[in-house]
Amino acid sequence: MHHSKSIFCFAFLSFYFSIQAFAQVNQQINQNHNEPGSRIIKSGCKASVPTNTLQNLASAIVTLQYIVNEKSEITNIKILKTSGDNLLDEAARTAMSTCSLEAISENEKTKQTWYKTQWEFKSEEQNEVLTAIANNAQPISIRPGVIDMSIVGCTPDYPKEGLKTNLQGTVLFSALIDATGLVTKVTIIESSKSQLLDDAITNRLMEGRCRTKPGTFDGSPASTVTKIRYIFRLK
Repeated sequence: MHHSKSIFCFAFLSFYFSIQAFAQVNQQINQNHNEPGSRIIKSGCKASVPTNTLQNLASAIVTLQYIVNEKSEITNIKILKTSGDNLLDEAARTAMSTCSLEAISENEKTKQTWYKTQWEFKSEEQNEVLTAIANNAQPISIRPGVIDMSIVGCTPDYPKEGLKTNLQGTVLFSALIDATGLVTKVTIIESSKSQLLDDAITNRLMEGRCRTKPGTFDGSPASTVTKIRYIFRLK
């Protein structure tokens, strides 16, 4: 009677031997998305629109989302919540591109981060313009989606061809998860050095049967990318 081989696929939040190690990987991913504190708008943030271009509007609020990069430059400005008037939205967005932010503290690592800023347009007495000054920059909370690779529909099949050569390996990949919790794209970051193992991951997750917990952007479900390290191991 020959010795039989049993297959153990150790994955992110999976079996006993790997739960602790891969829980730490998940924690690091989440920590990478922790938001820094709010930042003070220093200068250049003022928007105005002539009141005669608007209809019966005494005040309005528009919220912008944008990226602050490693050099504290403001980029990728978008409307997070409209004022209801395109003219005001565009005036705020144009003014936002001229803003400058305070530098973060020396003990806080500079990194690219999403922020949001609220602009409130108000009409002052005997003033023919609506004027708005930006509030402080508030970090936007971003949480990546979570894939439990141990559940049915997510766990990849070990390729039978690998049994002949004791095929083992580790795959580091990223998965794009849409707002419904469906994996829509898989990218191999570090190959296992085996196309069989890499394909086993991609094929399973792209079948459409792996239902996951979607990530969030500013508290609402959104498409996010999460990284997972999966180990194929024979014993």
